[in-house]
Amino acid sequence: MPVTDGDDPNTPAWATKFKIISGDSVGMFSITTGPNKQEGIITTAKPLDFEAISKYTLVIAVENEVDFAMPLPTSTAQVVVNVGDVNEAPFFSPAEKRISQPENVPKDTNLVLYSASDPDTAKNQKLTYKVGSDPAGWLSVNEETGMIKVKNEMDRKSTFVKDGQYKALILAMDDGM
Repeated sequence: MPVTDGDDPNTPAWATKFKIISGDSVGMFSITTGPNKQEGIITTAKPLDFEAISKYTLVIAVENEVDFAMPLPTSTAQVVVNVGDVNEAPFFSPAEKRISQPENVPKDTNLVLYSASDPDTAKNQKLTYKVGSDPAGWLSVNEETGMIKVKNEMDRKSTFVKDGQYKALILAMDDGM
């Protein structure tokens, strides 16, 4: 935000300082004075999230670096920040799901429904699921629902079972860009 000041250049009365006076109650932005002392530089202080707030209207005030000799009105400007909507990955909650099953569960038995959530509430995206890692090849997942099933007979004596646990990775993807 460039400004001009009628005082003698490169004096304390000419140098400026900026502050956000409204529109940022949660501290999402910060403002500093640029190296030439005649510009304000607005930066993000925290990550912006389109789904939380898509637009900020900031009111910025500029003053001399030194106090005025007598009270004077400060100059203000309004800055509108439009937050762009980016595609965010779906997520599982909890991130790790633990289930217990005996090793002789029949093929095609439903084990657990493990569905993800998509934080992109403003977009109508379709989620799909697939097995990312299944070292022993014991599992399948319904692409549309996230239902995990037994694909092949499980064996607790398998080298893929460590400390009584078998780990597989299930992926959720959306159809956004």
